[in-house]
Amino acid sequence: MMGKCDTIYGINPEDTINPCMVRDAILQCFYEADIEVLKSLFQKSDLESDEDKEMGKNHVEIVIKKVFKDVNGDFNNPTKESLINVVEKCKEFASLFRDKETIENHANEIMTLINKLD
Repeated sequence: MMGKCDTIYGINPEDTINPCMVRDAILQCFYEADIEVLKSLFQKSDLESDEDKEMGKNHVEIVIKKVFKDVNGDFNNPTKESLINVVEKCKEFASLFRDKETIENHANEIMTLINKLD
């Protein structure tokens, strides 16, 4: 059982959740995964400047916007259905960089949020 301080990518699953919050959780999840991959390729100190962090967030946003477009979803006005499709597409993309178990764990966390939507 989750405690009050347990969040999923910054979202408390006990709170009221809207589709934009889930979209932002997907962005945060993908950003954190992107950083892990980059840290395996570069020295950690190469990625710590504010400029590098901002560049990483911009990169992830571009990728996720493309995924929304690929599934005929609206990044700015996501629906439950488009979010589910985005998660599935992100799983495919992530399989190029991450192991299946990690991908499934992260996807299940996001699905926990999606399942709270009406």
